[in-house]
Amino acid sequence: MRVRSTRPPHPAWLSRGAHGIEVDLIAGEDGVSPGQACVFYDAPDGQARVLGGGIIQKAASLSEPAPAYEAASAGRP
Repeated sequence: MRVRSTRPPHPAWLSRGAHGIEVDLIAGEDGVSPGQACVFYDAPDGQARVLGGGIIQKAASLSEPAPAYEAASAGRP
């Protein structure tokens, strides 16, 4: 998953939540804020395909319980 276009993609766990797709970045990411876009890819580099994405609705720090990130919508259910 990529939160910023200028940063490399990060591995993440995706799950369906009550309000959309919940994203838990395995290594974390600094400065994630509501309103930013996030994009899901099928590979970390090379000819990676876009699987979906959405707008971040809520961001939590590592000290808060999961989900770490929640996107309003995703390309696939």
